[in-house]
Amino acid sequence: MNDGKKATPAGSSGQGKYDYWHEWYENTWKPLFNIPQFGLTRYYQEHTYQSLDKYFQLQGTLTEFLDLLLQPFSKSFQDSQKILLEAALENTEIKDPKDFYAKWLSMLEKQYMALFRSPDYTQRLNKTMDSLNDFIISRQTVLEDVLQLLPVPTNSDMDGLYKELYELKKRVRELEKEQVMH
Repeated sequence: MNDGKKATPAGSSGQGKYDYWHEWYENTWKPLFNIPQFGLTRYYQEHTYQSLDKYFQLQGTLTEFLDLLLQPFSKSFQDSQKILLEAALENTEIKDPKDFYAKWLSMLEKQYMALFRSPDYTQRLNKTMDSLNDFIISRQTVLEDVLQLLPVPTNSDMDGLYKELYELKKRVRELEKEQVMH
């Protein structure tokens, strides 16, 4: 699948490499997870492949989000290196490492405040949480498939039981009210 595209970073965040990865995944691996299954276990195979697909999508979005969270560290380290380089070129010494550390910490804090206020952070956090939610739902489906083979009630079984119990209680209350009225 070499159609002339390169994984070059687009902008300071390096978003291009993630776009390239997502495109590569969508064109290469995702179709394999969507191959129609056959046989007696096709239902379980489909759930397993859907879960694997959601897992790999989660890994991609999580990596992208973590890279975004590490950018303030990188920027503050670069800024502190510039300060150290300027001090070295001027033949001045940094007298108190604690003061230098406090400056670096202040730069780091400013970088994080700028990041947390940015729409890019909110969008990527939302995308990551959506991907996590999709994976958890998919994983729960596979877990229920496995639990059906064991003599253990699944969440669906318990939900059905609770619903039936609720309806029975409601019916008993109605019958008690009718009994009192007569």
